[in-house]
Amino acid sequence: MCEVWKQFRDTIYSVSTFGKVRNDLTNRELKHGLKGKRNERPFVNLGRKNPHYIHRMVAETFIPNPRNKPQVNHLDGDPTNNNVNNLEWCTIQENIEHAVKNGLNYRKFTNKDIILMRLMRRYNIKQKHVAVLFSCSVTTVRAIEKYQRYKYI
Repeated sequence: MCEVWKQFRDTIYSVSTFGKVRNDLTNRELKHGLKGKRNERPFVNLGRKNPHYIHRMVAETFIPNPRNKPQVNHLDGDPTNNNVNNLEWCTIQENIEHAVKNGLNYRKFTNKDIILMRLMRRYNIKQKHVAVLFSCSVTTVRAIEKYQRYKYI
């Protein structure tokens, strides 16, 4: 496949199908940084302190999104591979299912663990004991108990 460049929104920047970004005024390719907690994703600053994730830029520019799906999924699970053929629009649930199916999820607890933690708390077992049993912090137990984490379970 040959590399194609298109203007990103109404800016002076263009994005390629290979996940590269360039300034159209200087015709220079922008260097990217890495951002993220678990799996770092490439981003570029468009102007001063205006970061954009490259995978979103590629998807917005080249991939139609008729159903207005909110997230961009990397089909191969590699967040640094921003080739247009490796990206798709998806819902949050579709993204989670893809991660679970391909072993990409970083969940520490299974659904059974979450249910068991909540049951233990309902039977007044102390948060500290639940935390020790599941090798996590009391803060994590509290957040799971109050449905601030793992809301969908």
